[in-house]
Amino acid sequence: MSKYVKDMNYLGLEQSRVEIEHSVKNNTAAKVIPKTSIHDGEYKLIQKFCTANKLGDMALENKNYTLAKTFYLMAADMISSESYPKDQLRKAEEGLKIEKASRKKQKTKQSKVKSAITNQKSSSPAAKNTSNKSSIESGKSMHKTRKVLGSK
Repeated sequence: MSKYVKDMNYLGLEQSRVEIEHSVKNNTAAKVIPKTSIHDGEYKLIQKFCTANKLGDMALENKNYTLAKTFYLMAADMISSESYPKDQLRKAEEGLKIEKASRKKQKTKQSKVKSAITNQKSSSPAAKNTSNKSSIESGKSMHKTRKVLGSK
């Protein structure tokens, strides 16, 4: 039999095994006795803990820092005295910070490029020529309308 470990969450104890006893002598109905041991609960808990850590490692390897953080938090909640998920959680949070900084850097770079393009378009000679042509053409059309109005 296993002994109780401090700071361990025994979630597996809520899931019971069932032992069925059937009496052949009296030909009576089956007797159901729920049985659970601490060993079974610990085993299930450790399996869940290991699985959460493995999934967190896989997510961290694929640079999916948000998912890795979620799995390491789950593992740290299961067995709070273990240091591995806490160490890996720090790595995932550092990755999130780096990711956030690179996104911010990329946004500022994109906004600089956009502003440079708009400045270039407004100050280019081609843009000035088209605006001059349109003002000359509008002046000619106004001149024609004055002639038409004056001839009536």
